[in-house]
Amino acid sequence: MRRPLIVAVLMSFMLASCAAANDPASTIEKYAEEYNADDMDALMELFSEESVIIGHPESTRAEGLTFIREVQVSDRGYAALEDPYTFSNIEVTGTAVTWDQVWHSNEGETFCAVGQSAVVEDGVILLWTWPDNFGDC
Repeated sequence: MRRPLIVAVLMSFMLASCAAANDPASTIEKYAEEYNADDMDALMELFSEESVIIGHPESTRAEGLTFIREVQVSDRGYAALEDPYTFSNIEVTGTAVTWDQVWHSNEGETFCAVGQSAVVEDGVILLWTWPDNFGDC
């Protein structure tokens, strides 16, 4: 009698986990979480060899896992030790995500960017475009 209930609960959990993994907003939130935790291996799981970052302050174009990792490691080296990134106003339209961010450096500086955008498919950031307005808050 209990088996159908257990199976139903497990299937519900698995479907919810799958939906979260495919939700572009969750992927962007996970990026901030892993970046803030300074877990570069977990962060890099959010990218693929086909991923591209355009307009990042460390590089005008980072393409592929090796180059994206270099940019992320360099960037994280300047970041505050605790919770350098805060994302807000996350909006999703299909696979496109936009958000605003605040980033804190290890020297106490604060930088903002309004209108970050990315294309996220199946939990992978394929294209991340930085806005031109990145700078002091």
